[in-house]
Amino acid sequence: RLKKSKKELTHDELIEEEVLEKCNQYLSDDKFLSSFEFTEDEIKRISGFSFYTLKPIIIALNLSEEQFRSNVFPRKGKRKHQP
Repeated sequence: RLKKSKKELTHDELIEEEVLEKCNQYLSDDKFLSSFEFTEDEIKRISGFSFYTLKPIIIALNLSEEQFRSNVFPRKGKRKHQP
């Protein structure tokens, strides 16, 4: 979106900008937006954006039946961006 001066923004656009600034700060801290507690109004305001980190996460592991039963899971991969 084109950046308008704050004087030209409508009330709704100002609120949307505040929510997007919160999202930006949260993402800058290497956190998933899915772990952020949004209000219903904030969710409505960002619903038009397709933030990848708001999408559900599926983690797939290839385990033997023995590993699965013993709850011993490999610790490979990155864990930096866990919600």
